Amino acid sequence: MNCPNCKSVLEACGEVAMEGRKLLVYQCEACIRPWKVGQETFDTCLTFAVDEDGQMFDPETLEPLSLN
Repeated sequence: MNCPNCKSVLEACGEVAMEGRKLLVYQCEACIRPWKVGQETFDTCLTFAVDEDGQMFDPETLEPLSLN
């Protein structure tokens, strides 16, 4: 799998369940994104899950991944 942002080659680092399916989870340490927890914002690695059709999802919310 390639990072959707920087195109680095990534290995799966875990999996998440979605509607009875298991999706592989990937993390790109080169692409840092803000993550808001309560009133604080932290820098985190870009993390995403991919289904069998290649659709990317946020593994925390299971919403389609948006890089905007």
